[in-house]
Amino acid sequence: DNFNKDEFINEIKLIDQYSQYLSSTIDDFRDFFKQNKEKQITTLDEVVQSTLNIIKVSIENKKINMIIKLNCSNKIETYLNELRQVLLNIIKNAEDVLADQNIKNPQIIIETKYENNKNILLIEDNGGGISNDIIDQIFNPYFSTKKEKDGTGLGLYMSKTIIENHCGGLLKCQNSKNGAIFQISL
Repeated sequence: DNFNKDEFINEIKLIDQYSQYLSSTIDDFRDFFKQNKEKQITTLDEVVQSTLNIIKVSIENKKINMIIKLNCSNKIETYLNELRQVLLNIIKNAEDVLADQNIKNPQIIIETKYENNKNILLIEDNGGGISNDIIDQIFNPYFSTKKEKDGTGLGLYMSKTIIENHCGGLLKCQNSKNGAIFQISL
């Protein structure tokens, strides 16, 4: 009885957008190993914005502060949905770490920039970082720190495969003073 029509319509649009994304993800996985996929023209800023539209509600519900610095509007030709999937995977991993570590003021910083003839996307969290004992293994297939939570160890492996083998870029990770930083260079 107490519903706000504008809010209701906005939520329905978000549900529709998320459903479209899920459908597209199914198609992407079905086509993952096909050689005749088509690239699309986009920018890293557009990729970030469209990805954040998909997960905005989840991030807000977990009270994670998102700091967004979009400074890369160069046109790139890439596999748009695969790039979104990589970004979603890295953000979801950061979200999980922030919750698991019970971080008081959880934060994810996403930054795009153009530097040294490369389009760069940085995703940084303040979840404490990745142990030096395992940081060199996180992109290996079936390596997971989430085995007790049904982690398969395929998310970062697939992400690296997408960026490096499909998109011709580079995906790397290092620790900062507060957490982990994932860098995608295209």
